[in-house]
Amino acid sequence: MPGCPSKPARLQLQLLKGLQLPLHFSETNQKIAQSYYPQHTFFSDPYFGYPIANAILEKGQRLRPLELLVPRDGTVRKTVFAKGIGAGTQTRVSYALPERVFDRFECWLGIHPDLGAEGKVAFRIYADGEAVFNSGTMAGGEPARRVVLPLTSVQVLSIVVESRNDKRGHNYAIVAEPELFKAAAPANRLAAY
Repeated sequence: MPGCPSKPARLQLQLLKGLQLPLHFSETNQKIAQSYYPQHTFFSDPYFGYPIANAILEKGQRLRPLELLVPRDGTVRKTVFAKGIGAGTQTRVSYALPERVFDRFECWLGIHPDLGAEGKVAFRIYADGEAVFNSGTMAGGEPARRVVLPLTSVQVLSIVVESRNDKRGHNYAIVAEPELFKAAAPANRLAAY
């Protein structure tokens, strides 16, 4: 084809500060890609609807550890979590669950104590489209909440974060240590015969 190079050019697109992803583009597509703003430009402050695994994204650019105020032994302490989801507002994360494999879901829900000091969000959890948990409005500086939900025969589990704030840029929501627990194995029915 006239005007099309025979070999694709290699281009490094910067998705997040310090994180590179190699992609292959033709020279024409490379020029188009270079005319766009960096990915973090499209995030709101902190970011709108884009969950991040095991970190939270400060101002759409800088990865920070998942940190919550956690009540334990009568005191509230800042706790860093290795596993979880950092989320902006208007985020929905859904999981398709195999039938009768899991019987319980647990997690911590809250707002990053430093980044989200002025934040206000509501967390909702749905099981097969039915609301099974509603945090109500959680404000920055409040202790995180522990959630334990039974999942009998649930096929789709969804976690939704909604803004309850009239200020932009403070809703650094965190779902820490989300964990599914396997159901106990049913007794061997053949043994009874």
